[in-house]
Amino acid sequence: NIVEVIGESDQKKHIYFKNIQKYFMKKRFNLSNKNNVIVHVSGLSYGGNYKSALDGPTESYLFDKEINLLEKVYKNVNKKVIYKKYPTQRLLYEPEYSKIKNLSSNIVMSKNEDFRYIRTVADIIVTDSTYSTLSWCLINNIPLVFLKSNICSKLISKKVEEYFYDSFLVVETDNINWEKELMNILNKPIDELRLMWRAKENKRQLLAEKYLIGSRGITGIRAANFVDFYIKNNHL
Repeated sequence: NIVEVIGESDQKKHIYFKNIQKYFMKKRFNLSNKNNVIVHVSGLSYGGNYKSALDGPTESYLFDKEINLLEKVYKNVNKKVIYKKYPTQRLLYEPEYSKIKNLSSNIVMSKNEDFRYIRTVADIIVTDSTYSTLSWCLINNIPLVFLKSNICSKLISKKVEEYFYDSFLVVETDNINWEKELMNILNKPIDELRLMWRAKENKRQLLAEKYLIGSRGITGIRAANFVDFYIKNNHL
């Protein structure tokens, strides 16, 4: 069998009609143009009767982590926060955090909104995803803070870890006081964070092409050319 890498879909790599999407998302979340916005997109879900990975989170681990994010970090940042949980329900009783906790007024819990549209209002993105969600987070000039762990959903190799440190703003959530470290990063001025982000651009391009998105170019054309080549050379 022949396996050909064609790369991620074009809509992941490019935001089409961004200004229109951004306008409707700002209206949806009642954001003004003065607001600096952090979008947190979770890559972890409660397992219930289906655990997605051997090192996936236990229910208690995930609950404690997300409550710490909401109450110890995002409550104390000087920006608006849109918090999007992983879009699945595997437990019979899985209430929204806003129904069991008194969340700070600067935090908005996303419900059924699609992240591909929410990302258009982000000034900063925070995620712990090591799966396909991560490639949706790679947007030009939007700093990405990656929450890394060796306990839960760890990266596949030390080499990939090095790429992540060279490409993203990384916070190790296994460390004591990781919440304070994250809060300090998020409270930096947007311009300072963008400078930090741009300094990592070259390594980030290498990571994206090798591990996350694939080669530059139009994915659909690359796939069509491969199919055409295969048909012609195999006389199908």
